[in-house]
Amino acid sequence: MSTPKADELSNAFGFITLNEVAAVHRLCQLLPPDPIAINIGAGVGTSGLTMLESRSDLTLFTIDARKEVDSQGALKNEQIALENAGYYDTTRYTQIHGDSKEVGKNWDKGKVNLVFIDGLHNYEQCTADILEWLPHIVEGGIIAAHDYALPWPQVRKAIDEQLVDKYEQILHMDSVIAFWVKHDV
Repeated sequence: MSTPKADELSNAFGFITLNEVAAVHRLCQLLPPDPIAINIGAGVGTSGLTMLESRSDLTLFTIDARKEVDSQGALKNEQIALENAGYYDTTRYTQIHGDSKEVGKNWDKGKVNLVFIDGLHNYEQCTADILEWLPHIVEGGIIAAHDYALPWPQVRKAIDEQLVDKYEQILHMDSVIAFWVKHDV
């Protein structure tokens, strides 16, 4: 059996650990048939590739404010990774160039099953991403975030205030944390 391509990206860049790749894979496995996932922050493509590798029926939307190749990641970085791995299929994958909170405010493509937040690592943006995307997640869907650990105390603060003690935590692996979304809280 060959090594999954997301593992190769994890080893090469280290933005997401191998344990975190496994955690994102597991989250995708928990979703119902034909899930829709939102990936906030393209990075070098590790999380997006993990999601697409996890499920052949998953549709992925990646949102990032950076478009061209960037050392910290951007939509073009993710596109290159997906092309190299043979997963660049525009019937299952759509890039959205823009501010994730604004995209969330104007989202008109229906409910989603998973939102994975790994965009700007400041309190204001993380809080806004949570608040703008929560209403778009189906009952029993999942909201997850990366970098719920040092050196990102602002990300942790936003998640603690908006999700911890309000939603059922279902996973915490390294710096990935995830919650079931119940809209009656």
